[in-house]
Amino acid sequence: MYDGASTATSDMSTGAAILRQAMGGGRALAACFLSTGSTLHAEVIATAGFDAVIVDGQHGLVSDHELAPLIRTLERDGVPAIVRVARNAPELIGRGLDAGAAGVIVPMVDTVEDAYAAVAAARYPPQGSRSYGALRASLRGSHSTEQENAELVLAIMVETAPALAAVDDLLAVPGVDAVFTGPADLALSLGLPPTLSPEPGSEHEQAILRIAQAARAARTAAWIAGGSTPAWRRWAEAGYGLVSVASDVGLLRGASRAAAREARAQG
Repeated sequence: MYDGASTATSDMSTGAAILRQAMGGGRALAACFLSTGSTLHAEVIATAGFDAVIVDGQHGLVSDHELAPLIRTLERDGVPAIVRVARNAPELIGRGLDAGAAGVIVPMVDTVEDAYAAVAAARYPPQGSRSYGALRASLRGSHSTEQENAELVLAIMVETAPALAAVDDLLAVPGVDAVFTGPADLALSLGLPPTLSPEPGSEHEQAILRIAQAARAARTAAWIAGGSTPAWRRWAEAGYGLVSVASDVGLLRGASRAAAREARAQG
């Protein structure tokens, strides 16, 4: 069960190393999405006890120039920052990593060719074709391309019917470190209503369990967008090693509405 304590340690050299250490800690990680460019939001989330924060460059309102300040804020509290990029594009993947991300989540990976493209964009030669421009990473005296290739975590999203059908082949691509399940888009692609909480035994749930099974067989990490704290237990028991349980905007919305309801009730 998630105990609210971060596995991050201050003596690790990079966010990627912190993330990899946490992934090997023997329990599912609890992550939070950061959907805005607010460094205050980042600091609040970083000090809350989450194992990792996913900076959402796909659906969030995070601009390119806000990435580095957000990542730096998270790093200060030893929390690894994972950037979900807007699409499978070398310039977006490279810029997220150049800003100091511990890893990237690449959406809409439907084919083996898509997966190879994501790997190539994320890693320097000879493992990939990433252009060298390390920026923040180069400030560390111990930084090397070999170290970054070994430490960074590349997650591909399986969130469509074609990707589900090809999941075993996708996870066999060398350099894919994790699969990130997007339940809502997966449901839409299967002709089902979009939700993060499928009914037990439903076609939607079976598809999500199938992805976890494929990851286990491939010895690849399985991540998922859960959206709630009960989802952490549900998907952890199903074999997922990282579950996003909240977002900065969702937490603010929920707390704000609860406070307003309470105030009105008092009056």
